[in-house]
Amino acid sequence: MKEYIAYHGTNSSNARKINDSKCFVYKKDRVGYLGTGSYFFDESYKRAFDWAKYITERKRRKDPSVLRVEIMIPEDKIFDTTDPNGENVQKFEFWEEELLPGLLKENGLNIKGPGGIEGVIYNTICDFEKYDAVRAYTHTYTGIERKHQVSTRIPNTIEICLRKNKYVKKINIEKGDQIV
Repeated sequence: MKEYIAYHGTNSSNARKINDSKCFVYKKDRVGYLGTGSYFFDESYKRAFDWAKYITERKRRKDPSVLRVEIMIPEDKIFDTTDPNGENVQKFEFWEEELLPGLLKENGLNIKGPGGIEGVIYNTICDFEKYDAVRAYTHTYTGIERKHQVSTRIPNTIEICLRKNKYVKKINIEKGDQIV
């Protein structure tokens, strides 16, 4: 079993609902960078708080909230690409070679959704090979990047996309905007 302490940024109303129900709900038709599921920042309260602040301000709210989540998942159920020389990166590249020509032919260069091609490939891998989570280095825009409408490609966090709630063992609402 792999254990992760992860953080989920949202607004205070959603945080209370998730905490009370012990259940994360996600849109099955929404494909993010790591595929379809609930997203968490692996051991990064700061990234989760920055994200929560951004999404609440975007909706003209002022109630960012962060959930601390303990995840326990069998190692064979998580597709982890954090080792650039690892087997799973090679597996991703294999699937990319298999899927990309058809996707481009079908959709042109306009892969819909914020996840683009990566999310579609991760979903295919998870569906075909029965993974329940994806863990990868990602880049989450920082406040200064949003302010100046620029971005870098330098990964600044590790994210986990969890497809099943059964691996969530504990949820707590974090207090304040301190960095843990």
